[in-house]
Amino acid sequence: MFKKTVLLCVLVVSAALSACRSTPVKPIEPVYWVEGAVSHVGKYDNGGDTTLLEAIRIAQPLDGVSDLAHVQLSRTVAGEAVSWVVDVQHMLATGDTTDNVLMQAGDVVLVPGGEAR
Repeated sequence: MFKKTVLLCVLVVSAALSACRSTPVKPIEPVYWVEGAVSHVGKYDNGGDTTLLEAIRIAQPLDGVSDLAHVQLSRTVAGEAVSWVVDVQHMLATGDTTDNVLMQAGDVVLVPGGEAR
């Protein structure tokens, strides 16, 4: 009985592994998105060295409308969706680029719009 159980388990595991190997995995596109109060909303190619500041600059924030003090960055970390607010206005004013992270595939940057200033 033990040999039959072990053989059955080996066959089941072997079949499961074969199924896993034959299932193609779609690669993640190396892109990020910028949305909100910018001139060029949309998807951008990420060569791996684009920073948050560069991504916003490329998308061109709207003068007098973009609220750069409350930029939201969303990404997936260890399978979990996370997002946080980055004060880009402070970065630009002080030169402190501590929060100027590299963009990753799948990142979404939301530049909120405030009242016209």
